[in-house]
Amino acid sequence: MENFGEWLEQELENREWSRADLSRVSGVSEAQLSRIVNQSRNPGPDAATAIALALGIDPVIVFRKAELLPPGPTPESEPGFFEMWSLFRQLSPNGREALLRFGRHQADEEKHGRK
Repeated sequence: MENFGEWLEQELENREWSRADLSRVSGVSEAQLSRIVNQSRNPGPDAATAIALALGIDPVIVFRKAELLPPGPTPESEPGFFEMWSLFRQLSPNGREALLRFGRHQADEEKHGRK
């Protein structure tokens, strides 16, 4: 598994950004970015959030890469998870509640062997 610094360098390379570019967009100092990339310091929640927003990446992904959150589902381990999450985020609060009620009902049915 690659470390956060390697991952961040790859993300910058993919965008053809320098650390200075990321620093300017994120507000994280170049010195702090260098410490993060060189693995002498892990990003904290504030830096991880700023990096995520600057790169246009869901902060949860960056927090997991930085090991600020435990590993979560991947497209390979949970087919349909990310599509469902994307759809859920598009719903109104009422739509979200209706979907949750439906999901709870389905889980209960399967738990009791009625499906």
